[in-house]
Amino acid sequence: MKTSTLIREFVAQAKPGWVFTPSDLAAFGSPYAIGMTLTRMVKAGEIDRAARGFYNVPAHDPLIGKLAPSANAVLEALVRRDGVIIRPAGAVAANQLRLTEQVPARAVYDTDGASRRIKLGKQVLELRHRAGRALRNASADSYLLISALDELGPIHAQPDRVAHLRGTLSSDARLGLLRDLTYAPAWMRPSILYVAEAPLRQSPSSPRLTGAKRRGEQ
Repeated sequence: MKTSTLIREFVAQAKPGWVFTPSDLAAFGSPYAIGMTLTRMVKAGEIDRAARGFYNVPAHDPLIGKLAPSANAVLEALVRRDGVIIRPAGAVAANQLRLTEQVPARAVYDTDGASRRIKLGKQVLELRHRAGRALRNASADSYLLISALDELGPIHAQPDRVAHLRGTLSSDARLGLLRDLTYAPAWMRPSILYVAEAPLRQSPSSPRLTGAKRRGEQ
């Protein structure tokens, strides 16, 4: 079967908004054939070019119209392609944990891969290379909280600021905080302990904290 046919059938089964790279299609043909097929599909409006090297299956809203791909979807595609770790950092982490209501002016993420910027429409995703043990070894939940508290700083990162997390994080996530406490600076450990040592119980409504993961990571 032709490369173009295989790719079109594969993309037709994907969910709207899914972001992918040519590497996701490597089983369907040569890099040249894949690239030519994607170029033709973009021109035909079958897929969109989300960013340089990234493509997405169009998604539509009945009121808004065509939806832009999400930052998380782009980062997940990058994780699949490069096998790197990517975690929300700074204001992005604080916003995800509802420690601030401010929308981050810059979407910054930490990675063990190369530093780079990805232009996603009007938004720019900034990936900063970090070589510390915390990025490699701490759980996604722990790293998210450590990054968020670091953004707030010692004055504002007090236990009462994170009190709501005692009721939203799962038992597994809070046990992970205890295991990963060594990766946090001394000044933020009281706040982390305040969250982690809440009565450990599994909350069925607790969302898992987001953050792109290395391929194969649970």
